[in-house]
Amino acid sequence: MAEYLICLDFEATCYPSKNQRNKGWYQEIVDIGAALINLNDGDIESAFQCNVNTTEFFLTYGCKKKLGLDQDYLDGCPTLPSVLGRFCKWTKYLRDEHDLIMPWNSRSDYENTYFCTWSNMDLGYFLPNECSQKNISYANYLKYWINGQEIFNEYIFGRNAKLHDAADYVGTKIVGDAHGAADDAKTLAYLMHDIFDNNNVNFEVKSCR
Repeated sequence: MAEYLICLDFEATCYPSKNQRNKGWYQEIVDIGAALINLNDGDIESAFQCNVNTTEFFLTYGCKKKLGLDQDYLDGCPTLPSVLGRFCKWTKYLRDEHDLIMPWNSRSDYENTYFCTWSNMDLGYFLPNECSQKNISYANYLKYWINGQEIFNEYIFGRNAKLHDAADYVGTKIVGDAHGAADDAKTLAYLMHDIFDNNNVNFEVKSCR
């Protein structure tokens, strides 16, 4: 039974021209946001945010406008391995502080916490693809998640929707503007609480292993 969700959102560099993609271009994560929500009372009990240095490619003009980020700023941010290390310290604190039990790091048959993303792209593509390209290892628990968009589709609307459109449809509090990882993680957290609170939700745990 899910008592907590750690809702995650990644923002990544935008697609340039086809020629650049054919030369080995791939998307790099530039912003990581997360929020721990208590599904019993709807409170966000902790949050995480960190921007990430793009070590291989530069932000396009359109991406700068979309994300509200500047390349000079990102050049001074920590690299992905460092940010993932900070994230692991944060999740360790959460496990100790809130007695979180995750199915992929515990021998218990009782799990109360799951990672949640909007679609499968963040943990199913962006993170594993970039880590593969750069030969970066990352925590095993980030290879398992539930798909909030699928839950919305099954219990509320019946087809894919953007996160803010889904939140507006349900009447969920929207935090900030789209494409800010910390704000989108919180919006996702509030949306999942509203759906879980009004439905007997069954979900599938996804995996990229």
